[in-house]
Amino acid sequence: MRHPLSIQELKDQTKLHINTAKNILLEQGSISPTGIVLDDEGTVTLIPFDFSDQEHKALSLAKFQVFIVKKKARAAWVFTETWTVISSEEEYRKNPNITPSIHPEKIEGVIGIGSNESNMILSRFFYSRDSNNSPIPSDQTDIDVMGEGNMPEFTFETRFFPLRWETKTEIEEDNLDKLWRYFFLTN
Repeated sequence: MRHPLSIQELKDQTKLHINTAKNILLEQGSISPTGIVLDDEGTVTLIPFDFSDQEHKALSLAKFQVFIVKKKARAAWVFTETWTVISSEEEYRKNPNITPSIHPEKIEGVIGIGSNESNMILSRFFYSRDSNNSPIPSDQTDIDVMGEGNMPEFTFETRFFPLRWETKTEIEEDNLDKLWRYFFLTN
């Protein structure tokens, strides 16, 4: 039986993880996409993602979701760099094929999404770069519970977390074991 983190524990852990991400950004200059899983025994596991293309991204997230269910996760997080561009519709029409990651006026940031299955928390900070291209993180870090206050409920284009965090039938458990062996016990 799972013992999910309370909403307050999830917020506290999310704050800890986003601050760690900020420190990594300062030390390394970038953040690699990473999943974090807190299992029912209190073990924290980091799962690196390969977001180099859509196929690798889908496989990375499938592996992450299998890990969440198999380990009866209390909570899980995804951290990655993100980019956004604020422009007018006219400016966008001039260059519709320029993605935010390569846009010359992009705003860089790091997002962390945490979940205990019932709740989702979005954490983020933005950063600029100095003349040496080293990141300068903003002092402000936002941590919001989705559906509370000014943070509306919304769905990400990418499904980071499984629909259910527990198996309910023997067939589901057998399929989970097969996926576990495929992702974690084979080369």
